[in-house]
Amino acid sequence: MARRVRKRVDVIESSVADLCAQFAALPAALATAQGSRSGARLWQATDQERAGVAAAAAARLAIDENTGGEYPRWKWRLDERLRRGLLEMEDRLWLEPDLLMDNAGLHPDLWQREVLRAAVRRILLLCARQVGKSTGAAALALKVAVLEAPATVLIFAPSLRQAVELLRTVRNLHRVLTNPTLLPSRITPWADAQRLEDRRERKAERWYLSIPAQKRENALQMTLDNGSRIISLPASYKTTVGYAAINLLIIDEAARVSDELYHSLTPMLSVARGRVLALSTPFGKRGWFYEAHEDEKADWLRIHVHARDCPRHSARFLEEEERSMGPRWFRQEYCLSFEAMVGAVFDYDAIAEAFQCDAEPLVF
Repeated sequence: MARRVRKRVDVIESSVADLCAQFAALPAALATAQGSRSGARLWQATDQERAGVAAAAAARLAIDENTGGEYPRWKWRLDERLRRGLLEMEDRLWLEPDLLMDNAGLHPDLWQREVLRAAVRRILLLCARQVGKSTGAAALALKVAVLEAPATVLIFAPSLRQAVELLRTVRNLHRVLTNPTLLPSRITPWADAQRLEDRRERKAERWYLSIPAQKRENALQMTLDNGSRIISLPASYKTTVGYAAINLLIIDEAARVSDELYHSLTPMLSVARGRVLALSTPFGKRGWFYEAHEDEKADWLRIHVHARDCPRHSARFLEEEERSMGPRWFRQEYCLSFEAMVGAVFDYDAIAEAFQCDAEPLVF
């Protein structure tokens, strides 16, 4: 009798243990099922990697023990995933944002990596022509759209054509990331095809990303499944006023954007703790872009990309450009030089000196 009772007790204890194990695994199973429905996959992150993700997200918001403020929705969701140990593969972008370009078959330059990793509010990107500034800006826009969903990214340019062209670069990058069978040469013809093919054969877990699919698109906007929007607009006061809670403001050809329009855009960044990426080649000693570059007290991260620092510009091509353009235009377009405005009666430096107060008064 005692043996039969003991046997039944053992069976009950085994059943209870199985049920406890199933209940313990239920949150992970539900998260995995939810992740598979949304196209996401879980990331088996180490304690050090989880700490790095938390630190990167806190740096994005500039939040520490001495500062407060309400967390946005993406931060609450990230904290919950960190608490439960159920990070998604996209959370790797907090630590390795370069994967957005690596997985597309691109070779990010050092300055592009700096732009993607910078935890600052304002970035001033002074670049020569055709050094990859649009591709770097597109990668940053996609990073914000993925990690800070539902995010609003506003692309602003002096003309509608320029704004749409930058949005097209974002679309091409997103298309390659969501469909790896596409040739990377559609974005960059200099991509290392053999290196990308080796990576595809390895199918290493470290390179896997499941970027949210595109839900809707038109000529001026693309919307992702996670609710993020990337909108392109021309330089017009009527088309820019009215947007709120901007997570990222990208100003293309910023040196050609007027002071009035720039100052009408910055109030949109307050609520969402938004950031600004101003990218441009020089265009005369004038305007807010030049003043932001020259003012050492302004809290801008200034990144300079000279034409000779870009491996895709050959020395022969630059020599031909300098010979055909002349030294003044060549310095402006390729050497990051703010030149005096063409047709100006007085030089900028002469006008600035006229407002100095250290001149000795004339005595008659």
